[in-house]
Amino acid sequence: MGPFLAQLVIGTVKDPAQAARQILALRLPLPALWALLGLVAIINAGLFTLTNLLMPPPGGLPMVFASPLIFCAVVAGGVIVSAGGITVFGRFFGGSGGFEGIFALLIWLQALRALVQGIVLVLMFIAPGMAAFVVFAAGLYGFWVLLHFINIALQLTSLWRALTVLVASTVAIILALVMVLTMLGLGTMGIPSNV
Repeated sequence: MGPFLAQLVIGTVKDPAQAARQILALRLPLPALWALLGLVAIINAGLFTLTNLLMPPPGGLPMVFASPLIFCAVVAGGVIVSAGGITVFGRFFGGSGGFEGIFALLIWLQALRALVQGIVLVLMFIAPGMAAFVVFAAGLYGFWVLLHFINIALQLTSLWRALTVLVASTVAIILALVMVLTMLGLGTMGIPSNV
Protein backbone atom coordinates (compact mmCIF):
# COMPACT_ATOMS: atom_id res chain seq x y z
CA MET A 1 0.00 0.00 0.00
CA GLY A 2 1.45 3.33 -1.05
CA PRO A 3 1.95 6.23 1.34
CA PHE A 4 -1.02 8.16 -0.08
CA LEU A 5 -3.41 5.22 0.29
CA ALA A 6 -2.14 4.46 3.79
CA GLN A 7 -2.67 8.09 4.77
CA LEU A 8 -6.13 8.01 3.22
CA VAL A 9 -7.07 4.88 5.17
CA ILE A 10 -5.98 6.52 8.43
CA GLY A 11 -7.67 9.76 7.44
CA THR A 12 -10.94 7.97 6.70
CA VAL A 13 -10.92 6.49 10.20
CA LYS A 14 -9.93 9.73 11.95
CA ASP A 15 -11.84 12.30 9.87
CA PRO A 16 -14.24 10.80 7.28
CA ALA A 17 -15.42 14.20 6.06
CA GLN A 18 -11.89 15.38 5.28
CA ALA A 19 -11.08 12.06 3.61
CA ALA A 20 -14.16 12.51 1.43
CA ARG A 21 -12.94 15.95 0.40
CA GLN A 22 -9.52 14.51 -0.50
CA ILE A 23 -11.06 11.82 -2.69
CA LEU A 24 -13.40 14.27 -4.40
CA ALA A 25 -10.48 16.64 -5.01
CA LEU A 26 -8.81 13.94 -7.13
CA ARG A 27 -11.63 14.37 -9.70
CA LEU A 28 -11.07 10.89 -11.10
CA PRO A 29 -12.59 10.52 -14.58
CA LEU A 30 -15.49 8.10 -15.01
CA PRO A 31 -13.47 5.53 -17.03
CA ALA A 32 -10.94 5.32 -14.18
CA LEU A 33 -13.77 4.87 -11.68
CA TRP A 34 -15.25 2.01 -13.71
CA ALA A 35 -11.84 0.32 -13.79
CA LEU A 36 -11.38 0.81 -10.03
CA LEU A 37 -14.85 -0.57 -9.37
CA GLY A 38 -14.00 -3.70 -11.36
CA LEU A 39 -10.75 -4.16 -9.45
CA VAL A 40 -12.35 -3.63 -6.04
CA ALA A 41 -15.25 -5.97 -6.86
CA ILE A 42 -12.85 -8.72 -7.96
CA ILE A 43 -10.74 -8.35 -4.80
CA ASN A 44 -13.85 -8.42 -2.59
CA ALA A 45 -15.20 -11.49 -4.35
CA GLY A 46 -11.84 -13.24 -4.11
CA LEU A 47 -11.45 -12.58 -0.40
CA PHE A 48 -15.06 -13.58 0.30
CA THR A 49 -14.63 -16.83 -1.64
CA LEU A 50 -11.32 -17.61 0.08
CA THR A 51 -12.89 -17.01 3.48
CA ASN A 52 -15.75 -19.40 2.69
CA LEU A 53 -13.35 -22.05 1.38
CA LEU A 54 -11.16 -21.92 4.48
CA MET A 55 -14.05 -21.53 6.94
CA PRO A 56 -17.23 -22.89 5.31
CA PRO A 57 -20.39 -21.56 6.96
CA PRO A 58 -22.79 -24.17 8.36
CA GLY A 59 -25.55 -25.06 5.96
CA GLY A 60 -23.77 -23.73 2.90
CA LEU A 61 -24.49 -20.53 0.98
CA PRO A 62 -27.19 -19.44 -1.48
CA MET A 63 -25.99 -19.60 -5.08
CA VAL A 64 -25.65 -15.82 -5.25
CA PHE A 65 -22.91 -16.00 -2.59
CA ALA A 66 -21.39 -19.34 -3.58
CA SER A 67 -20.33 -18.20 -7.06
CA PRO A 68 -17.40 -15.74 -7.14
CA LEU A 69 -18.53 -14.32 -10.49
CA ILE A 70 -22.07 -13.68 -9.29
CA PHE A 71 -20.80 -12.22 -6.01
CA CYS A 72 -18.45 -9.93 -7.95
CA ALA A 73 -21.36 -8.76 -10.10
CA VAL A 74 -23.50 -8.20 -6.99
CA VAL A 75 -20.77 -6.05 -5.40
CA ALA A 76 -20.26 -3.97 -8.55
CA GLY A 77 -23.97 -3.69 -9.25
CA GLY A 78 -24.65 -2.73 -5.64
CA VAL A 79 -22.19 0.15 -5.83
CA ILE A 80 -23.62 1.41 -9.13
CA VAL A 81 -27.25 1.21 -8.02
CA SER A 82 -26.46 2.72 -4.62
CA ALA A 83 -24.55 5.62 -6.17
CA GLY A 84 -27.42 6.31 -8.55
CA GLY A 85 -30.08 6.06 -5.84
CA ILE A 86 -28.18 8.24 -3.39
CA THR A 87 -27.55 10.85 -6.10
CA VAL A 88 -31.21 11.00 -7.13
CA PHE A 89 -32.56 11.20 -3.59
CA GLY A 90 -29.77 13.56 -2.57
CA ARG A 91 -30.93 16.05 -5.19
CA PHE A 92 -34.53 15.52 -4.12
CA PHE A 93 -33.56 16.52 -0.57
CA GLY A 94 -31.62 19.61 -1.67
CA GLY A 95 -28.18 18.17 -2.44
CA SER A 96 -26.10 19.43 -5.31
CA GLY A 97 -23.36 16.84 -5.85
CA GLY A 98 -23.03 14.63 -8.91
CA PHE A 99 -22.98 10.88 -9.52
CA GLU A 100 -19.21 10.70 -10.01
CA GLY A 101 -18.45 12.01 -6.52
CA ILE A 102 -20.61 9.57 -4.57
CA PHE A 103 -19.55 6.80 -6.97
CA ALA A 104 -15.87 7.43 -6.15
CA LEU A 105 -16.57 7.47 -2.42
CA LEU A 106 -18.56 4.23 -2.51
CA ILE A 107 -15.76 2.55 -4.44
CA TRP A 108 -13.34 3.68 -1.73
CA LEU A 109 -15.65 2.20 0.92
CA GLN A 110 -15.58 -1.11 -0.95
CA ALA A 111 -11.78 -0.93 -1.01
CA LEU A 112 -11.81 -0.45 2.76
CA ARG A 113 -14.25 -3.35 3.06
CA ALA A 114 -11.74 -5.54 1.22
CA LEU A 115 -9.01 -4.41 3.63
CA VAL A 116 -11.18 -5.29 6.62
CA GLN A 117 -12.06 -8.66 5.03
CA GLY A 118 -8.36 -9.43 4.68
CA ILE A 119 -7.71 -8.55 8.33
CA VAL A 120 -10.69 -10.67 9.42
CA LEU A 121 -9.42 -13.60 7.35
CA VAL A 122 -6.13 -13.56 9.26
CA LEU A 123 -7.84 -13.08 12.62
CA MET A 124 -10.13 -16.07 11.99
CA PHE A 125 -7.09 -18.31 12.45
CA ILE A 126 -5.37 -16.57 15.32
CA ALA A 127 -8.20 -14.90 17.26
CA PRO A 128 -11.72 -15.87 16.08
CA GLY A 129 -13.41 -13.83 18.82
CA MET A 130 -11.49 -10.74 17.77
CA ALA A 131 -12.47 -11.37 14.13
CA ALA A 132 -16.17 -11.22 15.06
CA PHE A 133 -15.58 -7.99 16.99
CA VAL A 134 -13.72 -6.41 14.05
CA VAL A 135 -16.60 -7.28 11.69
CA PHE A 136 -19.14 -5.74 14.08
CA ALA A 137 -17.07 -2.61 14.77
CA ALA A 138 -16.22 -2.10 11.10
CA GLY A 139 -19.89 -2.39 10.17
CA LEU A 140 -20.95 0.25 12.69
CA TYR A 141 -18.13 2.64 11.90
CA GLY A 142 -18.57 2.06 8.18
CA PHE A 143 -22.13 3.32 8.50
CA TRP A 144 -20.85 6.48 10.23
CA VAL A 145 -18.27 7.00 7.48
CA LEU A 146 -20.93 6.52 4.80
CA LEU A 147 -23.10 9.25 6.33
CA HIS A 148 -20.16 11.68 6.21
CA PHE A 149 -19.37 10.67 2.63
CA ILE A 150 -22.96 11.28 1.52
CA ASN A 151 -23.08 14.60 3.35
CA ILE A 152 -19.87 15.87 1.75
CA ALA A 153 -20.41 14.46 -1.76
CA LEU A 154 -23.93 15.85 -2.07
CA GLN A 155 -23.28 19.04 -0.03
CA LEU A 156 -26.24 18.35 2.24
CA THR A 157 -24.83 20.34 5.22
CA SER A 158 -26.27 17.88 7.77
CA LEU A 159 -25.70 14.26 8.76
CA TRP A 160 -29.43 14.00 9.47
CA ARG A 161 -30.17 14.90 5.86
CA ALA A 162 -27.55 12.40 4.77
CA LEU A 163 -29.30 9.74 6.88
CA THR A 164 -32.65 10.67 5.31
CA VAL A 165 -31.15 10.31 1.83
CA LEU A 166 -29.57 6.98 2.72
CA VAL A 167 -32.79 5.56 4.20
CA ALA A 168 -34.94 6.79 1.30
CA SER A 169 -32.59 5.45 -1.37
CA THR A 170 -32.16 2.13 0.45
CA VAL A 171 -35.92 1.61 0.76
CA ALA A 172 -36.40 2.50 -2.92
CA ILE A 173 -33.64 0.12 -4.02
CA ILE A 174 -35.01 -2.73 -1.87
CA LEU A 175 -38.52 -2.24 -3.25
CA ALA A 176 -37.19 -2.18 -6.81
CA LEU A 177 -35.10 -5.30 -6.15
CA VAL A 178 -38.09 -7.15 -4.69
CA MET A 179 -40.14 -6.27 -7.76
CA VAL A 180 -37.39 -7.47 -10.11
CA LEU A 181 -36.85 -10.71 -8.18
CA THR A 182 -40.59 -11.33 -8.11
CA MET A 183 -40.79 -10.93 -11.87
CA LEU A 184 -37.75 -13.17 -12.43
CA GLY A 185 -38.74 -15.79 -9.84
CA LEU A 186 -36.88 -16.06 -6.53
CA GLY A 187 -36.00 -19.71 -7.10
CA THR A 188 -33.56 -18.82 -9.88
CA MET A 189 -31.21 -17.25 -7.30
CA GLY A 190 -31.13 -20.21 -4.97
CA ILE A 191 -33.63 -18.60 -2.60
CA PRO A 192 -36.70 -20.66 -1.66
CA SER A 193 -39.76 -19.10 -3.30
CA ASN A 194 -41.95 -19.74 -0.25
CA VAL A 195 -39.96 -17.43 2.05
